[in-house]
Amino acid sequence: MVAATWIVWTVVDGGYFPIARYPGALLAAALLLTIAIARPPGAFVRSPALVPLGLLAAWTAWNGISVAWTGAPDIGWENTNELLAATVMAAVIVATPWRPRSVLALLALWAAAVAVVAVVDLVSFGLARHPAEWVLYGRYTGPLGYANGTAALGAMAFWPLLAVAAGPRFPAVIRVIALPAGVAVLGWALVDDSDEVIALVPNDDTGFRIEFASTQAPTCRPR
Repeated sequence: MVAATWIVWTVVDGGYFPIARYPGALLAAALLLTIAIARPPGAFVRSPALVPLGLLAAWTAWNGISVAWTGAPDIGWENTNELLAATVMAAVIVATPWRPRSVLALLALWAAAVAVVAVVDLVSFGLARHPAEWVLYGRYTGPLGYANGTAALGAMAFWPLLAVAAGPRFPAVIRVIALPAGVAVLGWALVDDSDEVIALVPNDDTGFRIEFASTQAPTCRPR
């Protein structure tokens, strides 16, 4: 469920908007309650992860309290809800009794899905007749609609894929697939982090044309 939520958030604006964030947060809360009731062996044990989880929870609580004196309480509540969703998801991760192999499997599954999203998105961008619609101020925004977020997403997905490619415990076929997938998401991250984008665009007259999106083009990919 955790990996499925992350994957859905990846293709739906990163879970930024409530229509995508709330269902995932509610599912995470239900899973956390289930773990608390069932109490599987190893759940809710003391670990160093409790420290950052506590800090994240304190930050969330402080955001909620600050709504009392902020000049924009609606934005304050929205930010608190975003932090609360992240805190509940983090609590599920901390409370779950993980084994090293299951952790890597979870991250690899998520990273593989991100690689598929990256390849599909880049191919769609490369074949688009108007690639300038996919960029904002010359930066390719990706499925998250935010260049920095998409770049960070690709960078994060690279490391689990690299671990799988380098891990002798995995079958050779999976390792061979993981390596180019890691290269793909890393290249995807670099495209998002670039200030200028060049695309090869289909053209009815000559076959293809090169279209250049500079930092002076304040266009935005439509949602």
